[in-house]
Amino acid sequence: MPKSRGPPYADPPPATYIVVIRPWSVAPPPKRTQQDYDRVGTWIAYILWDAAGRGRSIPNIESIYRMKTRDETIIQLPLETDTSPLLGEHHWPSFVKGWKHDGGAGQSTLVFLYNWKNNGDPANHNWEEFFPNILPLSSVPIKSPYPHPSWAKLPSTLTSLALPIPKGYIEVGIEQLQELERELPELSGKCDPYELEEGAKDLLSSFKPELEEDTKLGIIKNESEDPGTEAASSKAEKCRRTTNNN
Repeated sequence: MPKSRGPPYADPPPATYIVVIRPWSVAPPPKRTQQDYDRVGTWIAYILWDAAGRGRSIPNIESIYRMKTRDETIIQLPLETDTSPLLGEHHWPSFVKGWKHDGGAGQSTLVFLYNWKNNGDPANHNWEEFFPNILPLSSVPIKSPYPHPSWAKLPSTLTSLALPIPKGYIEVGIEQLQELERELPELSGKCDPYELEEGAKDLLSSFKPELEEDTKLGIIKNESEDPGTEAASSKAEKCRRTTNNN
């Protein structure tokens, strides 16, 4: 089947692409060298490595694309990479060890998903490709655990290059799970564990489509990792123990 000439580019992307605006620890656009892209690649690899538990496996940063006249870069990651630790605004003072610079505008990096449908393969559109050499992650002056980035608005000049992050994408999930906890039956000395679990299922099904859609975008993690769900599960477990003991 011939490849789509787009736009729109209908062929599925062969990898996961992100757009990085104001990359951390690099020179201004015209002066960037291979060493700058080594540092950017190492930073992205560190975030993914830290989010995955700092194991022996080093995340693969396949390539980095740049234009000499543009500040933003495009980073190619393996297909189906979990981008949730990356998307949003990364404030430099919050993640750099020993940060001593004065506060001010521009001291942050923004990360968004690349708009493949509008742009297709960046290599076909005058973006120069670099292959980063990943530096030893244990020597990088970055805090652990790495702070989760905050929500960021997509700059109006980049609406065709990148995809916006739904506003409050994390907060909405937390609020829904907190509502779930509030609406579960209050525990007492006697309780029906089946009633408790059925109530949880009904509430989860009411917002399951939104969670599934956000998960497709690589934006939120599984809802079972949220403290709200853990609390609900804890209540159910306590209820079972009470019933069994009686």
